[in-house]
Amino acid sequence: MNILHILQNKDKNSALFRSLVKGLEENSLNQSICYLKGKDDGNSPFEIAGLKIFTQGRETPKMFSPFLVSRIAKIIKDCDIDLVHCQRHKPTVYGTLAAWMVGEQVKVVTTVHGRKRTRGFTRKLTNRFIFKRISKIIAVSAAVGKDVVQSNPSLNPDKVVTIYNGIDAEKFLLSGVSEETAKKHLGIAQNPGIVFGTAGRLAPVKGHDVLLRAFSKLLRKHPHSLLLIAGAGSLEQELKKLSEMLAIQNRVIFLGYRKDIQFLLRALDCFVLPSLSEGHPLALLEAMAAENMVIASQVGGVPEILSVSGPGIMVPPGCVESLAEAMEKVCQMTGDERSAQGEMLRQRVVENYTVNKMVSAVACLYREVIGEKCCSLSKCSGN
Repeated sequence: MNILHILQNKDKNSALFRSLVKGLEENSLNQSICYLKGKDDGNSPFEIAGLKIFTQGRETPKMFSPFLVSRIAKIIKDCDIDLVHCQRHKPTVYGTLAAWMVGEQVKVVTTVHGRKRTRGFTRKLTNRFIFKRISKIIAVSAAVGKDVVQSNPSLNPDKVVTIYNGIDAEKFLLSGVSEETAKKHLGIAQNPGIVFGTAGRLAPVKGHDVLLRAFSKLLRKHPHSLLLIAGAGSLEQELKKLSEMLAIQNRVIFLGYRKDIQFLLRALDCFVLPSLSEGHPLALLEAMAAENMVIASQVGGVPEILSVSGPGIMVPPGCVESLAEAMEKVCQMTGDERSAQGEMLRQRVVENYTVNKMVSAVACLYREVIGEKCCSLSKCSGN
C-alpha cells in the first residue's frame, strides 16, 4: 500500500507525526510526504530515512491555487498512491481535490486535531463539498468527533472515527533520575514547598492567566509553593507582567521553550493543564506517563482521559476559584497519596494512549478504507 501524507509546513513536524510515520513504516507501508510549504534541503529526518519528500514552495498560496492541486495530483500518479492522509484543513482541501482529479481509486483520509475547526460560511461550504470525497475523518477524541459532526450537518456521521493520539510512555518515566536530581537540573533544589507546573505554548486558549490567578490565591495558605511554566508564545511578556501585578513573580519561574520536558515532569509534584479548549492534549498524557498527579480543565477530550471517579482532578475551565481549591487539595495530600494517584494515571496511559495503539488503529483504518481485511477498528484503537 502506498500512502501520501500531506501537511502544511515542513518546518513544523510534530513528534506525534514523526511517531506515526515511524510506526507505519514498521507496519510495512510505503510512505511519501508532501508539504504545502517548505524548501527541499534534504535535512529532514524523513529524507534521511529514505522517504520521498515533496515540497511545494517557500510559501503556501494565499488564494486557492489550481496549479498546486495539479502538482499534487501528479505526485499521486507518479508514486502510484493508494491513499492520501491529510493533516488539518488546507492540506485536506488540496489533497482531496488532487485525489479526485486522479480517480476514485485513490482514497482520502483526514485527521482533525481540535474542536471548533469549522469556522465561517466559506469553510462550512468547502467541507460540504470535500467531505463527500473523503472516506474517513479521524478525530483525535470523541469530543472532537462530536464537534465535527455537529458543525457539518450534511456529513455522514459514519465517516467519523475516533483514534486517540498516542505517546511513548517509557520516554517520560525517568526511572534512573531522582526527583532531587531533576530539581537540581532546573535550579529549584532548595524549594521546600509543593512544585506545580505546566507546559505548552503561551497563548490565550491555554489559560495561563487563570493558573497565575489561582496560584496567587494558593500562596496565601502555602507561601512556599512554586509554579514552573514551560513554553514560549505571544503572551509571554503579558503573563510575566501579570505575575508581577499579582506580586507572585518570586514564586513563578518562566522556563521558556524546553527540550528536556522529562526533567520538568520529574521535578513536579503536580502538573496543571488550565486550558480553555483542547482536543486530546498530549501534554496531559506526558505528565501522566511521568506518574505526575494532575489537575486539568474539563474541556474537549480531557474527560475521556480523566474519568470523574478516577485519579486526577478536573475543574471547570476558566474558573480561578475551582482551580485554586484543586491546588489546595493537592497541597493537603501526602507524598504517598500523590504517588499512588500518579501510578494509576500512568497505567491509564499505558493501557489506552500509546504510540503502538495509535499506529495499529491508523494502519487498520487504511486497510479497511482500501478494502483489505483487517481486525475491527474498535479492537485496534482500544475504543
